[in-house]
Amino acid sequence: MAQTLTYDEILDLAEAAHRRIDKKYADDPSYVIRKRVVNTATEVIRKVNDLAFSDLATDIYLICDEVGYKYFSSKYRNVIEFAKLHPEKLVDQLYKYLREIAREIKKENLLQEFFMFMSVLSEATRISIEHRGIFLAYLDLLSEQTEFLRPNIFNYNQLIVGITTEGDVLTINDPFPNLDLPVYELSKSRKKGNEAVAVMEKACRKYGYSYDDYEEIHATSGCYGNNINFLIPYINEFTYDMLPEKPYPPDSRIRLIEIKNPISYGEMLRARKRTLPANGLLIKFEDSIFFERAFLKEVYYNNSIHLLCKFSTINGDITVRYNTASEAFFSPFDWIGGYADDLHNTLKQIALWLYAAYVCPNEEQGILPTEEEYHSFTDDTKAKVTFSSIGGKARTTLSKSSNKHLDYEKYEQKSVSITGYIRKLPEGQKASEAKQLLAKSLGLSLSDNETYVEPFVRQSWKLKIL
Repeated sequence: MAQTLTYDEILDLAEAAHRRIDKKYADDPSYVIRKRVVNTATEVIRKVNDLAFSDLATDIYLICDEVGYKYFSSKYRNVIEFAKLHPEKLVDQLYKYLREIAREIKKENLLQEFFMFMSVLSEATRISIEHRGIFLAYLDLLSEQTEFLRPNIFNYNQLIVGITTEGDVLTINDPFPNLDLPVYELSKSRKKGNEAVAVMEKACRKYGYSYDDYEEIHATSGCYGNNINFLIPYINEFTYDMLPEKPYPPDSRIRLIEIKNPISYGEMLRARKRTLPANGLLIKFEDSIFFERAFLKEVYYNNSIHLLCKFSTINGDITVRYNTASEAFFSPFDWIGGYADDLHNTLKQIALWLYAAYVCPNEEQGILPTEEEYHSFTDDTKAKVTFSSIGGKARTTLSKSSNKHLDYEKYEQKSVSITGYIRKLPEGQKASEAKQLLAKSLGLSLSDNETYVEPFVRQSWKLKIL
């Protein structure tokens, strides 16, 4: 029978599980991951706790009806239902379950399908607002699952951030290494009050952190992790440079740029006149009150084109994503409230203005890639703004220091079909009906003398033929 627990009862379950891990696995390589899994299990239980069991039966097959999705929807739905029926068992059994799924994913070469499933559920948080909490619980599980897909499962200071076109996972080094270890040392010590503070201060120094700043650092780490998680399916060897590098502190109180005339971009961006350059669009800001630069790239994924926009601000990096088909916009600050909501909306307006100014300029609405029009759109009027397209064949942007598990000696670059563009036709010629339909499905507007060169041509790492 489904259970509804009090908040204190959920915390008691987690504390008891942590105590068992401290006792049994303190010296085991799996210790840190087991602790993290308990925290994830606790979050899943909390998200489904107040829901009726019938709500958990939301038919995600309606959203995940492609080949491979039913396998994953079944696997993780079992966990969601188990969290409602047997929360006291989930905290102990989730580690084993996630490890078994990871083995199956690797054995059956299901990495591409796994990341596609992750993308679909991320989109579902916007499509199904009523059941958003359930889908967020799924995403908690999928994010934890990535820890078991690392080249070395016990290298817990390495984060999975994407997958290459050849199916190899991509990683970065965690900018906050060992951040959770001070808390785990406190857990093992069982100290309370002033003694607990002393343990934490010592542990923070041990791992290179300030106890006084620990809460703020932890919040920054969480924001950075959220940013990575909604980008994972869209990061490959050509978009690796879109990952945020300098973590952004979420509680910054810097004055935000104000938008003078907010615009709805959905319809406009479904009739785009051009595509972004193969290697992206760079916008540089000098003397801006907030931005240093913005970097935009397009990704073709799951039958739609997604904008990735990486903002480098005076405080840190933020990468946002926009689905041109569904009009879903993602940032690390959505659904939080207060200042975060304002920041989310500001980033959305500016990212989409920059995108529209290049791919569907509109002189009547003042959407043009010029400094003057940027000043008309925002109160950032002292900023010097320049747009620079980065052309040529698309280039890989991998960091070898973070991806040593890839055997670069076995790879070479070859052209493969990936990115598309609008091309003018010779006089008297017209695009075929099939090309017109394809362009329309991707939100591109063709003139009578234009056609669409199908997605997508770029450079890719391919295994050498020896």
